Amino acid sequence: MYCRTSHGRLALVRFGVSVPAGKSVHRRAHDGAVIQLHLPFLDMDFDEIRNKVREIVGQRENLYYNIVAAARLLELEGLVPDARTPRAALRTLGVDVLDWLKEARAI
Repeated sequence: MYCRTSHGRLALVRFGVSVPAGKSVHRRAHDGAVIQLHLPFLDMDFDEIRNKVREIVGQRENLYYNIVAAARLLELEGLVPDARTPRAALRTLGVDVLDWLKEARAI
């Protein structure tokens, strides 16, 4: 539960939070070699958790941009219905993929 005051009113929000599943972390073994471990968040060092948060946020941003790009590429299907792939549609239109994606809009 999270409570805060907003314009003199008490807002109550409940988050559906659970213990995150295990994630891969890298640690140094006693001999100095780097080893990969699969640890639950509860067993990670605090720095490892902070690093995982940055990694997850980056993945989320990349996923968003991939979805925007995919939606833009799907627009080609309507423009060139005979094309089986975005590459073929772009070739037919004579348009470079980067030029096509420049027009992508947030969905």
